[in-house]
Amino acid sequence: EAVGGWPAAIRLLAISLDAGGMVDTSAALAAGQGPNLLLDYLGEEVLSHLAANQRNLLLLASLPERFNAGLLAALAASVAAPLTRDDLEILRSLDLFREIPGLDDTWYTYHPLFRETFLRQLTSEHPAAIDTLHHAAASSFAGAGLTRDAVWHLVQAGDVPAATTLITARIGAAFGREDWQEIWSWLTLIPDATVKGNPALSLASAWVAFLSGRGGRLVAHLTDLGSLRSQGLLD
Repeated sequence: EAVGGWPAAIRLLAISLDAGGMVDTSAALAAGQGPNLLLDYLGEEVLSHLAANQRNLLLLASLPERFNAGLLAALAASVAAPLTRDDLEILRSLDLFREIPGLDDTWYTYHPLFRETFLRQLTSEHPAAIDTLHHAAASSFAGAGLTRDAVWHLVQAGDVPAATTLITARIGAAFGREDWQEIWSWLTLIPDATVKGNPALSLASAWVAFLSGRGGRLVAHLTDLGSLRSQGLLD
């Protein structure tokens, strides 16, 4: 159940076999040793057999919750790492990520255990590049019209002003589509203080609360709007 039927995750259970017999893998995971066990497995059985650029690509792909070839290429380009079609096919053959079903375009996702482990390794090896990578991911997602993903990466990079600017630019079109639930998903990623202090975001929050029937939230947002008006920040 924990591995969800993923072939590579199931192979991880081989760690529980050693020369002297069975190791209690469940106990090890419960004791918080899971990431270390997994990193040992991946290091010995996967990463050590890959070319350096392919290893880097595996780590880069762990930054977003989902990725496609275009996004991975953008991440690779942001740190001057090459990406070829052959590289992607080799990585797919490892069964560490799989295609997300039911989408119009081809997107991939890691098993959460693998993503967490690779992301820890990426952050450990390239701490100075993480914000740059988040910005690259945000740009790619924004260009594909995937605003929530773009906002999430901008916030992860600490660039809340850019996230706010992106939301503000797209609120009107989203309301025009009556897609207020999508707007709400964007706003929940922004710190409350920023939403309360931004006229456009505060007004959007009030409308979303009204449309969703959240009376308590609506009153709170109207109070915030009144405060902004008293400060001369709202016409």
